[in-house]
Amino acid sequence: MIREYKYSSFDQDMVSNAGQDYELPRDYRYIRDKWWEKLLAPLLYALFALFSRFYIHIVLHGRFVGKEKFLEVPRNKGFFIFGNHTQPVGDPFLAIAVGLGPRTRRRNRAVGSPANFGIPVLGKLFPMVGGIPTASSREGLMKMDHAISYYCSKAQPVVIYPEAHVWPYYTGIRPFAGASFHYPVKENLPSFTMTVTYQSRGGNRRPRATIFIDGPFFPDTSLPLKTRKKELESRLHSIMEQRAKASNCEWVKYSKTDENLTNS
Repeated sequence: MIREYKYSSFDQDMVSNAGQDYELPRDYRYIRDKWWEKLLAPLLYALFALFSRFYIHIVLHGRFVGKEKFLEVPRNKGFFIFGNHTQPVGDPFLAIAVGLGPRTRRRNRAVGSPANFGIPVLGKLFPMVGGIPTASSREGLMKMDHAISYYCSKAQPVVIYPEAHVWPYYTGIRPFAGASFHYPVKENLPSFTMTVTYQSRGGNRRPRATIFIDGPFFPDTSLPLKTRKKELESRLHSIMEQRAKASNCEWVKYSKTDENLTNS
């Protein structure tokens, strides 16, 4: 165990970075389509992809199970991947690594907090390697919504962490932000779950990560729109709760301070 966190709400941030208070400029461009961006982006993505392989295998001691399920989606269709948010540094690399493979290779996009984009130097590169910052203003939300539709039309998968706040090495599944499921319902595209679980390596060594992929899950078009979103959210949350049972160690301890808080 490396440390203990105390919490009273699932909406708490457990970690912060140098760009924690970063706010997107009003003229932020969600779609990077200038000629030099189109030229540079594949090169940067290749470098990040190489590092992501290193990070997953060397730092997280991780492996993916079930990536072949992505092959069920035609190459000309996009899809969504919903993951539990448990790695402050690793989750951006997981979003890239989950798309790598000899048969499943795709260039993924990933929705993330603006705090990540405020990190000196590295934050400026995130949009070029697929980062989509969450918006808070109405105008920003419209731009973000348009960008996600645009990338889906390019058959690029979009990774979303619906728990919103990163809790390092947390082994449960926290409540989801229901707004996250607006996107697969709006686009009428399939979703997958990416559940990160942790297994003991013995002694006081950092646990290994096993990342399970499940899906595809399609929106139930027989339901009203609002119910459709809620049903998809509930279905994916249940799948991830079942997968989370594969964790067999507690590397970080979480203790609630409010006795009235109900755990998920």
